[in-house]
Amino acid sequence: MTYRLSDGICLVFAVAGSCAVAQASGFDNTRIGDLDLLFDPAKAAMELSFTYIDRNVDYEAANPREDKDTPLTVDGPSKARATPNVWNYNITGKVGFTDNIDCLARMNNPGTIEEVLPDPWQGKFSIVRTDLQTLGYDATCSYKIPVMEGGYFRLIGGARYIEATILTDKYNSFGTLASIDVKGDGFGWRAGAAFEYPEYAIRASIFYDSAIDLDMNGNLKTKLDTLALDVPATSQVTMPQGIEARVQSGIAPGWLMFAGVKWVDWSVLKNIEIQGDLSPVHELLADATITAIRGFNFKDGWTVTGGVGHQLTDDIQIGASVTWDQGIGTSYSDTYSFSLGGAWQFHEKIKLSLGGVAAYKTGAENRYPGGATIIDLGGSFVIDKQDHVDLSYDASWNFGIGTKLKVVF
Repeated sequence: MTYRLSDGICLVFAVAGSCAVAQASGFDNTRIGDLDLLFDPAKAAMELSFTYIDRNVDYEAANPREDKDTPLTVDGPSKARATPNVWNYNITGKVGFTDNIDCLARMNNPGTIEEVLPDPWQGKFSIVRTDLQTLGYDATCSYKIPVMEGGYFRLIGGARYIEATILTDKYNSFGTLASIDVKGDGFGWRAGAAFEYPEYAIRASIFYDSAIDLDMNGNLKTKLDTLALDVPATSQVTMPQGIEARVQSGIAPGWLMFAGVKWVDWSVLKNIEIQGDLSPVHELLADATITAIRGFNFKDGWTVTGGVGHQLTDDIQIGASVTWDQGIGTSYSDTYSFSLGGAWQFHEKIKLSLGGVAAYKTGAENRYPGGATIIDLGGSFVIDKQDHVDLSYDASWNFGIGTKLKVVF
């Protein structure tokens, strides 16, 4: 008796799990090992997927500011939703060049931060808005080596490229709004290995993604008292490294189980520091800088997931998964996600999948690091101020939906 399964069940996992992943491991929107198309038996295939997550979390500030210039609190705590919902997309294509060589190319948005503080929470030095958007491109190839009858070992490697934009509004030491817009890019690499035994739907894989250093340039616009500034700004941001291991196996005809674990070292992202050069303003400011700092103080993140899939008919598959994600701090607490998905082969070359998730997000109390303003006039005069907001939020349920369209050629 064999356990050979349609590749559609793996596709169900990709959809059912992607909703939970869209809010896992900090602001990482796409799991590292989401490279199932690389293993597809088709010579050529494409996938297009979208995921939407309603994060449904209301934050309560214990000490919001009454205005921009005084540290007085309003009468009682203030509640608001500071974290918008999340969209995630993937466009992926795969080509089998030979019986042993397969390559995959992908475009996605691998990381997103969107946080907006309501007016009562905005202190004299505080961050008002943080918007970090990324666009990622990666290419991954594998070389398949027969190691036993019906079994293969794959060596996997690839390159990654990320473009990022950071838009930040914050108040400086003069109580004036500073708008910062910087953009940059960087390269990284991927390495991995996998063993597969298709007859029994067995696959074990491990992938490593390197950290990517982003060198960013742009502008900082603000006022220092009556002096209007529009100066060049620079920043360096590290997108963290990560490693993911996954395993799956047929357990009965038409049934499949899988499990996975991922680690991402978000602790490297202590803060985003953007420095403006004041030398264009006046020759006396040749060594002067103004620096805006957005603190995060993240810790490393772990994600553990497991699930089961079943092929109901030749054309219809279903799958379900459970995921635990360790929170990395501030707005990201522990979550427990329950996902369900299905796939329909409505044409011999086209498959449509749909999945949903209900995620239980635990409550937390922590200090929103806010931001510091540092004005350094060549070492002779330094202003270093920082605001913070003590945030708490109750446990809540978050919801999401994802869809994927796969076409083989």
